Amino acid sequence: LEKFPNQESVTIVVVPNTLDRFHSKLFKDDITDQSLRLEINKLAAKHSLRPCYIPRFIIIDYTQWTEANGLLTSSLKPRRAKVRAFYENRIDSCWSNYSSLMERGNLIQCDDDKSNNVLQLIYRITMMPYLDLQEPLGNQCSSLSVTAFRNATRDTFDVIVPPTAIFTWPLGVLVSRIREASPGDTLSKDERTAEDVIIASDKKTLTQEISKLDFVQCLIEPLEKEPSKLFITGAVGFVGVHILAKSLLMCNVSTIYVLVRAESRKYALERLLNSLGEFKLLSPEVAESFERTVVPILGDLASETLALDRESYELLEISKVDIIIHAAACVNHVKPYSALRAVNVLGTLELLKLASRMNRTSPCRFVYVSSTSVVRNDDRKLDGYAASKAVGESIVMAAIDKGLQGSIVRLGMVVWTASGRPNPSDWLTALILGVKRVGCAPKSPNGALLKVIAADVAAQSILDSRWHDHTKVINVVDGDGDCILWEHLWECLGVEVTSLSEWKRIVKSLKHHDQHDIASHGLSLFADGILPNDQTPELDPGSLIVSQRVDINALRSYLMNHN
Repeated sequence: LEKFPNQESVTIVVVPNTLDRFHSKLFKDDITDQSLRLEINKLAAKHSLRPCYIPRFIIIDYTQWTEANGLLTSSLKPRRAKVRAFYENRIDSCWSNYSSLMERGNLIQCDDDKSNNVLQLIYRITMMPYLDLQEPLGNQCSSLSVTAFRNATRDTFDVIVPPTAIFTWPLGVLVSRIREASPGDTLSKDERTAEDVIIASDKKTLTQEISKLDFVQCLIEPLEKEPSKLFITGAVGFVGVHILAKSLLMCNVSTIYVLVRAESRKYALERLLNSLGEFKLLSPEVAESFERTVVPILGDLASETLALDRESYELLEISKVDIIIHAAACVNHVKPYSALRAVNVLGTLELLKLASRMNRTSPCRFVYVSSTSVVRNDDRKLDGYAASKAVGESIVMAAIDKGLQGSIVRLGMVVWTASGRPNPSDWLTALILGVKRVGCAPKSPNGALLKVIAADVAAQSILDSRWHDHTKVINVVDGDGDCILWEHLWECLGVEVTSLSEWKRIVKSLKHHDQHDIASHGLSLFADGILPNDQTPELDPGSLIVSQRVDINALRSYLMNHN
């Protein structure tokens, strides 16, 4: 990484392997080597790994690490300097070969020039020379890369590619359709109509599913004390981890069940602790409470019955949980509804089914974390994420009408904490890093606003929603008098504000947008220089609006210190 300071990624994975039943020749075959990389890409997409966690190369090595060859200490710990020196030439060779592959960009060859040009474009954007023509491109690279590819296809071929095509069509089909398209075409204009049909069908059929469930019909008096048992989903996410941290400090909490996607209880606890540590939330008090109260529940929102084993399901049924906080979601404004449906919609339905069974022993409150993006004041259709949250709201509201004690908490844009720590995978983080790198920013319209709330403020609002017994919808937005102007952001960064034409020229002059480099993607996402001008939508009459002020000093600290 010292040789490539702008590459924010895992670039090499060294795998010592001493199993005799594996022969080194097995991994020297190009097809096998390629299949390993394809499998890694699929796993990365399945588990929503950040691009910086996806390795570019694999070195399969059969050299034993021992004291005798100096790679291990007497306590069997790696000698870092020795290991680095031992593999340095091979690592350099990998970079050399990788650069050669990217220059050629033709591991997959087609019979016509335009198809090869499309593939060359994909190689340059994703920095992934190994691609599977049978898999959708969206399953092989990050969503930031998908956005960069859509922009590049529009600019290079004058062809509009909808998200559904990238996430549902095999890559080979996508390349063929771009090849056949004429300038000005939009691929598969009917795709959005098909999505609308699915959304309308889900609202109807899933609401009917809710009507079959039974909830305890009883009025719950406003809570006079903090709940003792919670069930939280999404606790490794940016908002969810702050919900978990604040819950751990609530004085009356005895047990916190946490749904975690993991292969073992040990790995689940590691994921939770790592997330708390990443955002500096693991204070001694939090750590002590975590060890005493957290019970990981291994499961998956995208699976039937949440992929819970019988023991875990029965445990939750009789647990007498006071509050279920459903904060888990695939937050992705690039993917179509169909790609988000399993987690964001069907996962919510499965949780409501579980809640109905839990209510048989003791009534509990259900808090559904949604987004203000579900509200539109214009004719634009909701994107896939907003549509998935809107359908989720509809089935939660149907359950509330059936007797479930619950509320919907809609959050505005959440991009950092009150202390100025950013969400590392957010588009705003990417844009700011990109602007800092090139030293200039696009001129925005006079008065263009950026409206955000802090993750810890959002988490507290979600926990406080338990006191609002008669409010079904709570909108958490920033204070009207404390919105941030884009021009103030650029002043904080100390960068020059340039014209849109100059901004486009600068971004276009960049060689490529590396999917492992978030700053490059920040530039590609706003290559046209058009920045969002956020206005608080006209929210539901009768809903509660919790207005939160933006900490400008924390923002300034983040902008100046984050690299």
